[in-house]
Amino acid sequence: MRTRARKGNVTHLPWKISNSYRDHMTTWRLRAQGLAGAVAAEGVLRTAAWREALESVPRHEFVPAFYDQRPDGTWARTTSADDGWLAGVYRNEPLVTDPVTLACSAKPGLLVRMLEALDVRDGHRVLADGCGYLVALLTHRLGPGRVFTSGAEEHGPFDRIIRIEERFLHSP
Repeated sequence: MRTRARKGNVTHLPWKISNSYRDHMTTWRLRAQGLAGAVAAEGVLRTAAWREALESVPRHEFVPAFYDQRPDGTWARTTSADDGWLAGVYRNEPLVTDPVTLACSAKPGLLVRMLEALDVRDGHRVLADGCGYLVALLTHRLGPGRVFTSGAEEHGPFDRIIRIEERFLHSP
């Protein structure tokens, strides 16, 4: 057993992953594979490296909430606590993350189209700007320390890139 001290007490933590966490990990990976299939069906996903990036980078880490516009013009917010959130995040659609400014997480198919056109190769370094998901896809493809961003302190999702890189990304 692992132990961790907390405020003078010792808490015993069994080395076991909960079933709900395991189910969540399986579910998002299956949805990411489905997203890659949808992008491939559009004809824009041409390389195995970008397919693996789409299947491996957890888009939901970058979209904790999104908004859908209702027919009456109002906005419905969907968060990770809501049914349908994970399925919504892995749609091949742009997701509005701020209905006031209309900020969004770009359509994955559009991102892949841009990344395929960029034609990056092993060993390349890239200066990227944009959504954290785009930077995470690039980092997955090129490896840690190969993708650079400007204004990281201005963009909330960029602090997640470091966590994503540590947990999910690897050098090709």
